[in-house]
Amino acid sequence: MVVSQQDQSIPGWKILEADALHWEKWGEQYALYDSLSGETHLLPEFSARVLQQLSAGSVTAEVLARALCDASGETCKQTFVDHVSQLLSQLQAAGLTEKVRS
Repeated sequence: MVVSQQDQSIPGWKILEADALHWEKWGEQYALYDSLSGETHLLPEFSARVLQQLSAGSVTAEVLARALCDASGETCKQTFVDHVSQLLSQLQAAGLTEKVRS
């Protein structure tokens, strides 16, 4: 499912440079090489799914969480939205995502 930004006043998230990311799946984890920073990140599958969803464009944490819930058939609770929001902040600290205002 491709997600899109719903509310332009809420900050969204995006990948810094999707074209600079090179993926390799290793079992249930992903090795992600960022050619801009020269860093390689080892990510669990869930983090990789979050980044792959963001490759379609910027979205809010809530829209992203709901798309992930829809894809898995799960009910989307606020605790899951909060988890996604925290993960996005961690990915920002790793230099992979950034907050944006549309």
